[in-house]
Amino acid sequence: MIGFNVFLFMQILSFCYLYRKLLQLYKFKDLSV
Repeated sequence: MIGFNVFLFMQILSFCYLYRKLLQLYKFKDLSV
């Protein structure tokens, strides 16, 4: 079960990282327009 919890934690971390990157891209586009 511990291995599964670590896997889930890693998935959530990577998802949050991608979400923040996308947010930065959208903000950058809004600034450039």
